Amino acid sequence: MESIFIIDDNINTLNTLEVSFIMSGFKTNICFAEQDKEIIIRTIEKEKPDYLLLNLSLKTKNAFELLDYIFQKNIEFKDIFVYDELINRELIKKCEKYNLKNFIDKSGGISDIVEKIISIIKNKNKKYD
Repeated sequence: MESIFIIDDNINTLNTLEVSFIMSGFKTNICFAEQDKEIIIRTIEKEKPDYLLLNLSLKTKNAFELLDYIFQKNIEFKDIFVYDELINRELIKKCEKYNLKNFIDKSGGISDIVEKIISIIKNKNKKYD
């Protein structure tokens, strides 16, 4: 079973994403972004998720500082997905440093975020003969 680790500062969003991914067959861990980055990292290291889903528009913590810290700790994921209210060139430019390629516009709602991520994962997992 594949696993996903979700970081957001909205508890309702976290809970809805958690339920949606569980119903889609994922082992899911959520982390409230208000937690200390050391706690977040320890949880990631303990759970060893396949994927990371991070809200880039955290209100109380800089998501890019959190990404810096994750990369400094050499934590590896099969893929990292980021979502925000508005995906634009400036945001994509900031993400180049982390080689992120999976941007999800969250204006479509939670179900849209989950569907897009599952579609990307399925397409990457396809084995071509």
